[in-house]
Amino acid sequence: MISRNRSPISGTQTILTCSGCDSGNNDWESITRDIFDTYAAGFDFYFRKRIWFSPYYSLAAGKNNVFSRALGDPSITTGPNRFTLTGTSTPQDYPR
Repeated sequence: MISRNRSPISGTQTILTCSGCDSGNNDWESITRDIFDTYAAGFDFYFRKRIWFSPYYSLAAGKNNVFSRALGDPSITTGPNRFTLTGTSTPQDYPR
């Protein structure tokens, strides 16, 4: 998934009046990896009405990771295409 940061630079601007809010230099991508393992086992024995043997076992384990990274050029620091994915708006991996 590719997303774009469209945050206004100052508190007086809005997303409609900000000239550098829709820059392709502020895109980031996130890749989701779902690792899931499922195990199962079982026995069924039935000898007429006197013996019944039926143990079973099952296990499911899952883990989810989201890896995020900025796609822009951090060397562009001025102008409408400046890189703003720094500080609190930096893409973060989950879980960290």
